[in-house]
Amino acid sequence: MVAGEIPGTSQPGTVGIVLVMSTKRGSRETAEPMRGGTVKKQRSSDRAGWIALWPRSLDPRRGNVTPGLAYPTREDAQEALAGKLPAYQENPSTFPHLIQPSPRPIESAQAVAVSHPRAPRNPRPSADFSDGTVRQLRSRRYRAQWPRRIDPDERNINPDGYTYATESEARTALRETLIRHYSHPEEFDLRFETDTDEVTPERTIAFITEEFLRTDAADLSPSTVTGYRSNRRVVCHPDHGIGDKLATELTHANLFEWRNVTMKDAGVTKHTRQGAYRFLSSVLSREVELGNIPMNPALGSTARRRRSGNTDDRPAQRVVLPTRQEEMDLAMAVPEAVDRLLLLVLMWAGPRFAEAASILPDRLDGTTNTIFIDKKWQRRSRSEGWELRPLKTGEARDLQLPAGLMSALITWRDNHWRPPVGDRKAVLFPYLASSGVVHRSGVGVWEASTWRNQVILPARDTAGLPTFRTKDLRTNAASNFHDAGFSHAQVQELLGHSAGSAVTMRHYVRPAPARASAAFERIRMNARLSSPERLSRMWDAWLKLTGSDPTQ
Repeated sequence: MVAGEIPGTSQPGTVGIVLVMSTKRGSRETAEPMRGGTVKKQRSSDRAGWIALWPRSLDPRRGNVTPGLAYPTREDAQEALAGKLPAYQENPSTFPHLIQPSPRPIESAQAVAVSHPRAPRNPRPSADFSDGTVRQLRSRRYRAQWPRRIDPDERNINPDGYTYATESEARTALRETLIRHYSHPEEFDLRFETDTDEVTPERTIAFITEEFLRTDAADLSPSTVTGYRSNRRVVCHPDHGIGDKLATELTHANLFEWRNVTMKDAGVTKHTRQGAYRFLSSVLSREVELGNIPMNPALGSTARRRRSGNTDDRPAQRVVLPTRQEEMDLAMAVPEAVDRLLLLVLMWAGPRFAEAASILPDRLDGTTNTIFIDKKWQRRSRSEGWELRPLKTGEARDLQLPAGLMSALITWRDNHWRPPVGDRKAVLFPYLASSGVVHRSGVGVWEASTWRNQVILPARDTAGLPTFRTKDLRTNAASNFHDAGFSHAQVQELLGHSAGSAVTMRHYVRPAPARASAAFERIRMNARLSSPERLSRMWDAWLKLTGSDPTQ
């Protein structure tokens, strides 16, 4: 990679590509065409075929070399890719969409202070003094964080880590701190901010990690970007981070000491250290591709090694299914009826939590006892809000429910569900406050962390299941499907796993000798019943065995 001005453009500082690769053959050097790019098969039913993608070094979004055009065979796609790369080498200016812009500098605290030299006499809430983030921690206390334009890491406004008992106290403290920051910025030590020099920015670890999140990670899933930002906060921590160091100054020895000594002495857990180190290694590999450093000093560490193969090769975790009575105790420990119905859908149909929280009321089919799902609501970030995204595998599917549970869902929808107001989403199971009153603000969609803190943790403590997780409900559903006589392929499809994967049988289906009874065995051995009918009979036997009905 070379830095400079791309021929045919007027953008200084853009990143260009070395047009030829030289290799020695004996005593001569010959020029080889650029290599890279991939061909990929489209799996959608309406646009089947092969497409050719640009190399990531040319286009981080991996766009199609022939937009909108798919080829019938892999060889045709490879031929199209082989023809486009030499065309780019000969005249890069004919591909303006491949020109990568210079990194956009982040506004520093000093620049903000110039535009706001002092606070107004009677400040009112505005974008200047009311932004930032207030976040609720697992301890139920609230933390006030700097706005991202002042501190890319969104650190606590209190260097000593102080938190607040209520959200209103945290927002008041955040607003007062921002007003004081604009009036007297010299009082605040906001270290490791991104360099704002537009000509030759100093490529510190804080700068290149933020640049990585803006470019290479821009098109990744919201959960992945959220994890990357958490790892960046660890890497650029003001006390035990390396955000102020230059990438050219790093060596394998000092990185090893930082990971195994500095962060360990600071109390950072092993899992967090490994995640931050892997994130830093990915960023440094990008610096190698850009030609800014000769080699990646983070490679060669045990934290970088991964188990070969996919999740099918990983050992199965030990998950002990609760008894039928413990299942009922868990369901009855949930106080709100709508939350119990959501728990029962997770327990008997096995969707992922985001899929269950996004179920629409008009997708219930009482004739087949199925729920159709094709999209899910997911928060992209706290500043960008929510968006409707495809399911994990990208394929829509039906959730299979017992007849009794489907009847209870339809009854609740027809008699108790109300259409949303304002920006709230029309989901079947809306997000409720701990008091049982629907929130006036927000989109009204449950998040997994909020569901865990407000519903699962109190319910499992009441039921006496201290190690039970929300994800274990999928294991319950998979085992119920297996006992009802569904085939391995059917269970795999019902849980939303990709075809040909062994994850379903290895990680979800569990034998349940402690859950077996004469009634359930008679249902399982009844060959005159279909698999959905057995599932409905198992639901009725569960209610009769425990003597309770969580749908009432």
